[in-house]
Amino acid sequence: MIPTSSGSEPGWHRMSEGATPRSAPTGALAWRLLVVLPLLAVLFGCASTRRAQEVALCREATLALQPKDASLEFVAATDTLPAVPESVVVSYRVPGLPPAHPAPLPDRQGSHAPSLGSDWTICRFEVRSALASPLLVELTTSRDGLIGQAVLFYLRTYALGQPTGLPYSFAPRSPLPLIVQQTVNGMREGALIALLAMGLTLILAHTGRLHLTLGDIGTAAALTTLLLTTFLTGAGALPLWLTLILTIAVGVSSGALLALTAGSGAFGRLWRTAGITPLIASVGISVALRESALLVLGKGPAWLSALLPQPLRASLAGGITLPSAASLNLLVAILTCLALGGLMRFARFGSAVRAIADDLSIAAFDGVRTQRVSALVFTLCGACAGLAGALTLLSYGTMDSEGGLILSLKAMAAAVLGGIGSLSGALLVGLLIGVMASLWSAYLDPAYRDVAVLAVLALLLVLRPLGGAPGAPR
Repeated sequence: MIPTSSGSEPGWHRMSEGATPRSAPTGALAWRLLVVLPLLAVLFGCASTRRAQEVALCREATLALQPKDASLEFVAATDTLPAVPESVVVSYRVPGLPPAHPAPLPDRQGSHAPSLGSDWTICRFEVRSALASPLLVELTTSRDGLIGQAVLFYLRTYALGQPTGLPYSFAPRSPLPLIVQQTVNGMREGALIALLAMGLTLILAHTGRLHLTLGDIGTAAALTTLLLTTFLTGAGALPLWLTLILTIAVGVSSGALLALTAGSGAFGRLWRTAGITPLIASVGISVALRESALLVLGKGPAWLSALLPQPLRASLAGGITLPSAASLNLLVAILTCLALGGLMRFARFGSAVRAIADDLSIAAFDGVRTQRVSALVFTLCGACAGLAGALTLLSYGTMDSEGGLILSLKAMAAAVLGGIGSLSGALLVGLLIGVMASLWSAYLDPAYRDVAVLAVLALLLVLRPLGGAPGAPR
């Protein structure tokens, strides 16, 4: 009750008994409703829109995890599970296949949601703001279990269009594991570059001329390996280990044959002439090989069917994994370096190569069979290129007819920066180039990887045109 007073103080008024208080103006209440109701509608609309976005993203992620050309039948989408906020469960069926795990859906607190009787995917999202789309932060499937952070990173980046930086969850806390892992991954490509660089080192030691066809010779050898491997795996008559040995042997043989043909043909007859004529001849051979591969393969990469049901890898300390391809390529590159180094140092072949490089006329006068030695040099060089091409196909499962030029440029830089005529230097610099490219892909935009690597190599060649160790003369 409002107090009364017999006086007439300001702000007070008399209220007679039985009088009712005055109600709030209806106009003010209407304005409040006009403001509040649209806000409530927007909030509910945002919530329903976000839920629809989460369901759509979860279905896209489920499709991206399936094999190519797989067809799915989505059954239902369930809202948030208990104790797992911002999660969506999408159930689906694969026509013709029973569910992988018909067990109930797992929950973080040990409880279970009712079984859907079909395959399912649990997607957990993070809401960054009211306007931003939900970010997928965790994914669990009935077939594969909890998806790792590396796969989740590529899934967000390439399937959902949600790039979020580094692929590993531990990278922001400690960069060392990521650096070590990327260094190990870089050994796979670095060993392939090193093989090409060692083949180019032999030619540089023999002729003193650059040979730009090695990358395309490796591509042609990879094409031969692809055709043979596809035939052998389709027939299914040979065991896996014998198939691998045969395909690598065919790759090495085809590379050696191509290099021997090019060396004994155009390039072999021109490398003694002055000027840039031998370099132009090598470019012409490279273009011819590249266009031939393009006619056979067509535009775009060619893929090799998986030889193993899943990649082989070894787990190291700190969550680091060692892929079998990286270890195989590195082992082959080291053994090749040791074999070629022993051949050049302890065999008569090495003495003959050095004698021809010093003075061709005197070497021929002393009884060195220059044509035979040149043929053997080009054969070994092509064998290195063919081995690199076969390992490239087996390591990555794909090949491109236009990738030989980039490999040739990287190998040329590795051969020069490692010291002209130094096999161990070519091996070391080739591995460093692969590691540098791998680290760039981890921290920066992978689209500019080759541009950045080649730019750094060009700068180093300007600073040290003769390569070698830092203490070597320029």
